[in-house]
Amino acid sequence: MLEVLTDPNSFFGKKIHDNIEWKTPVAIIALVIAVKILSSFIVAVGAIGLFEDMAIVDGIENFASFMMIMWFVLTVFTTIVGTLLWWLFYSALFYIVSSIFNVEGEFSRVMEFVAYGFLPNIFRSVVTVFYGNELLSMLENSINDPTITTGTMLSDPTMKIIPLLLIIFTLWSGYIWMYGLSHSRNISVKNAAIAVAIPVIFSILYTLFEYKDIIMW
Repeated sequence: MLEVLTDPNSFFGKKIHDNIEWKTPVAIIALVIAVKILSSFIVAVGAIGLFEDMAIVDGIENFASFMMIMWFVLTVFTTIVGTLLWWLFYSALFYIVSSIFNVEGEFSRVMEFVAYGFLPNIFRSVVTVFYGNELLSMLENSINDPTITTGTMLSDPTMKIIPLLLIIFTLWSGYIWMYGLSHSRNISVKNAAIAVAIPVIFSILYTLFEYKDIIMW
């Protein structure tokens, strides 16, 4: 399993000779979903704890805690449905775009291999937890120390590393998908890279937009 993270070309080169199996891909997607939910839970618990410590106005902390619980419940639903849909979407996109080349391979094989490209999302979730906890810590510090401004928080060097790490994990997924698509559709790595580049570029642009305040500060 670890080979797919470090040498996907060799991993998929051997995997393509095996029969299509769904146990491992489904387990990967389930693991990604579980880690995402766990990371959201950790952030939600941290936020609720912060609200309870603030207790500025009677009842406010209860309302804020309720909203965080609702946010977590919604996040669980969107994480499960969203991850499954993204798996299907990426598989369909890679399958369709790669069809412009002289290709072979079934959609089920593409979908099987695409699942492995979601493994770096586990590391993304860890970064997300760190980012969320850092924001909560900074918010708590700003409440206790009015001299701490938004600019001070956004200019923290630690925070600026976050978008860079997320982009690296996106490229890592693209690297895995590139070889997975190359072997599953029997096309060159170059042509596979063209197909994979579409969602990877959009994901990087979205990350830059989402964290633009941190990057530009």
